[in-house]
Amino acid sequence: PLLRLGRNVTLIESLSGSWEEPLPLGAYRVETSGNEVYMAEHVILTVPLSVLQHGLVEFRPNLPEWKVEEINKMDIGIYGKVVLAFRRRLWGDKQFYMYISNRRGYMVPWINLDYVLDIKKDEDTHLLAVILTEEEAERVESQPIEETKLEVIHVLADMFPGFQPEDLIDIAVTDWSQHPFFLGSYSNTPVGLSVNNLRNIRMPIARLHFAGEATSEKYNGYLQVREEGY
Repeated sequence: PLLRLGRNVTLIESLSGSWEEPLPLGAYRVETSGNEVYMAEHVILTVPLSVLQHGLVEFRPNLPEWKVEEINKMDIGIYGKVVLAFRRRLWGDKQFYMYISNRRGYMVPWINLDYVLDIKKDEDTHLLAVILTEEEAERVESQPIEETKLEVIHVLADMFPGFQPEDLIDIAVTDWSQHPFFLGSYSNTPVGLSVNNLRNIRMPIARLHFAGEATSEKYNGYLQVREEGY
């Protein structure tokens, strides 16, 4: 068997016309956006829950109602970053800095990546990142990067006396909320749900298997899920 990369799966079909009845081997049909078709005895589905919630993968017939309900109960969190490169270090040796404004959640936590990556003060490039969450992350990730750069310059001028716009040499912004293969950063269990919800999402339907961070009881929301084999 070969691992096919760069394929965008758009359809998973049970040729028997049912998901939960006993199926013969080779009863699954998988189709990609490039009109490639694969026949399978088993299907392992690891796409983010947000992709399933938005219906970007079609199931034929529709998934059982109980499975759709369990998937839609979960929230999708957005955890974005703006990473900045500077000609000189304008900050001290602490790992974290906080920006406080009248706007709730606006560019509050900053990470000194020089500290994390052990970049010395006399090196040519220095790195700083600001963490964005939920509505702020989605707003910044959806706007032109030049607008984000102007916002960041204003904040940096407040935080670090002596900062000049020319000190900033590069900027990178995550796009978790905008990328069609993610539409968010991680699954998030709302108040009132229990571990049974994760188990129900993970529960296979015949030989259609569900995996990924949203199915892990221990590492829900984290990449370490790979170590658990989910």
